[in-house]
Amino acid sequence: MKRLLIVIALIALMLSSATAQLTKVGGAVGYNHAYYFNNTSSTDHKLKNPVFSFTGIYEINLPFHFSPRINIYFPRIMKGGDASFSWKEITTGYSIDIDGHYVVNSLDKFEIYGLAGFNFLYARRKSVTESIDLPEPFKEVSTNTALGLNIGAGSYIKVKEQFDLFVELKLILASQVQFVGTAGILLNIDWLKKNEETAF
Repeated sequence: MKRLLIVIALIALMLSSATAQLTKVGGAVGYNHAYYFNNTSSTDHKLKNPVFSFTGIYEINLPFHFSPRINIYFPRIMKGGDASFSWKEITTGYSIDIDGHYVVNSLDKFEIYGLAGFNFLYARRKSVTESIDLPEPFKEVSTNTALGLNIGAGSYIKVKEQFDLFVELKLILASQVQFVGTAGILLNIDWLKKNEETAF
C-alpha cells in the first residue's frame, strides 16, 4: 500500500511539473518535533534538528500552487568507550514533501495559504563497534521508512522584488505524528528572467 501511494505521488509530481510554471526556488531551516527511530522513545533514537530544506514553488493556476521539497536532517552522532572498547552510532534521515497550496488571500506583501500533501521519510542508523577482541570493526546498519499526510498553513512575505521570505507550520500524520515549523527564503524566478532579458 505504501509503495502504491509513493508511485501515485511521484506520478502526480511529474504531471504537475509538466503543466505548471516554476515561479520560486529556495531553501529553509526547520524544526521537527519528533521522529523516533524504531519507535524507541529515547533521545539517542530521535532524529536530530535542525532540518535543512530545498524547495520550489510551481504555479498551476491561481489560487493553486504545487511545492516539492527535500528535507535533510542534521546527523545525530553518539559515541563512547575506553582504550579497549569503543562504539559509535550515527542516525541520519531525509524526507520528501509533495504539497499542494491553496492561496487564501493575495496581498501586496503577504500571501497566506493552506496546504495538504504527502511526506515520505527515510531514516538510517549505523553502529560501529571496535574492540581489541575483534579482528576488525563490527558494523551494523538498519533503516526506517514512513509515509504520512501533510496538513498545515503558511505565508509568503514579500521583502523585495527579488525574493520572498516564507514561514510554514504543519502536521505530518503518520505512524508517528510530527509537528514541523519551517522558515526560509525564496528567489523569484520571474524577477531573475526579467533581469536576464534586460541585461541582454
